[in-house]
Amino acid sequence: MSQLTILDTGYISNTTLASQTQLGDSDRAGYTGAAVTSLILKNSAASLNGGVNIEQKPIIGSLVDNTSSLVSVNARMIKVSFVLKKEITTSGYNVNNVLELLRLERTSGLKLLYPSATGDVLPTIVEAMGQANLAGIFSDGSPTDDNGTVATTTPYLVGRVKNISWNDTSKGNFWRVGFDFVISG
Repeated sequence: MSQLTILDTGYISNTTLASQTQLGDSDRAGYTGAAVTSLILKNSAASLNGGVNIEQKPIIGSLVDNTSSLVSVNARMIKVSFVLKKEITTSGYNVNNVLELLRLERTSGLKLLYPSATGDVLPTIVEAMGQANLAGIFSDGSPTDDNGTVATTTPYLVGRVKNISWNDTSKGNFWRVGFDFVISG
């Protein structure tokens, strides 16, 4: 298991930073009341789902093999899962980030998904795929949060969050949380 980090950039498109205005901090997930922080996904795992839907058309009553055709192309998707300690704090910024994790799906800014540490002997899927973005949309200026700047040398994926799921265990101290990260650049 590794540890991933996600940051709501506040930028709504994947054009260069110089050509767009960043959303205000209060319109970004991770807003603490004073600044925007990246959200650390502890004990996280990621899996890649392909982006092509193939249709097979059987010909009933014949000995002809099925034919397959390209029906649609979807963006690639990373399925992310992680654990979250069961605790809810209603006052002030909560290190558990329950509300901010839910806001990831509702805020309109692009998100960056990146490994919390890089350079391991065995890189994660996110780190391996993110290498292609090193000269991507944030190469002309890195998004920042109150944890610091996401370096232009950090391999990241750009996308949006959807389908957040929470699984409760009656005897455990943790929730199992997951979401789909749809890659957009």
